[in-house]
Amino acid sequence: MIQTGRAVSLVFATAQWFDLADHLYGFAPVVASTGWDGALYVLAASPEHGDDAREYVVVRTDGAAVTHYPIGRQYTPFRFVQPLPDEHILLIAADERGGNTLNAHLFTRQGDTAGRFLLGESIRDVQTTERGRIWVAYTADGIAGTGSREPVGAAGLVLWDTDTTHRYDYLAPERVADIEDCYAINATSETVVWCYYAPGDTLVQVRGERAATAWYGVTQGAAGFAIWQDYVLFDDGDGAGGVTLCRLHDNGRRETVAAIRLVNDAGHTLAPIHVTLRGDLLTLVAGTHCYRVTIEEIVAAVAQEQTRR
Repeated sequence: MIQTGRAVSLVFATAQWFDLADHLYGFAPVVASTGWDGALYVLAASPEHGDDAREYVVVRTDGAAVTHYPIGRQYTPFRFVQPLPDEHILLIAADERGGNTLNAHLFTRQGDTAGRFLLGESIRDVQTTERGRIWVAYTADGIAGTGSREPVGAAGLVLWDTDTTHRYDYLAPERVADIEDCYAINATSETVVWCYYAPGDTLVQVRGERAATAWYGVTQGAAGFAIWQDYVLFDDGDGAGGVTLCRLHDNGRRETVAAIRLVNDAGHTLAPIHVTLRGDLLTLVAGTHCYRVTIEEIVAAVAQEQTRR
């Protein structure tokens, strides 16, 4: 059990969880994300051809089994990957051309195009659910819009269905500021999503499409976060394996519990190319090497460090 009022700093060593080396076919990882199923989804691409097209493949792994989704030759520079029902894959480009582009592409298990639709410009993050709902977070530009039309991401956080039905726009709780820039989201279940945004480094739980509870100043400038019980693990975004563990208390109070540096089992600092957080999982991809930790493991290490001191 972690003791309150006793923040610590520690180094946390983690062993390699999975190696992608034998599964990329010479392609390079473009982006990695965690699905609702806890699996890691890595979008990998070939070098650009002379016409700017690239070959894509999505590699899914749960740490044991591996599945490949051949996407084939595409001209679109995709930036997000998420799973959808019936073994479909959602790839999204961050449209920066006024929000008028059909930037969401749906592919079948065999790599055939199953649909295209608009999700708006300047997307920060995308997370899907088991039933096919699509949570999309937007940057300040996506909220303000750069084109002549009303931006679809004006609320900062929007929920869509796979059939492109616009289900929900974020509405802040009473006396809580609206989203000006959504830094990160975490869809922890079919009905619960958390969002972390400016102003005020605000963390809000949305339950049943209704913003419920808010915490302010939870950390500063984090690039993503994971949730377990009343603990939140923030990615510091420093590119050097730095994370911060916070504890959420009632009435919007929060406490910084630990500053942590993640290293591999040889003691070398993890400098990941890709970091993905979902549910209680933090996954880092450095080259072809993948590392995964849970908040529960971090909490246990912090409690042990407090006892040692």
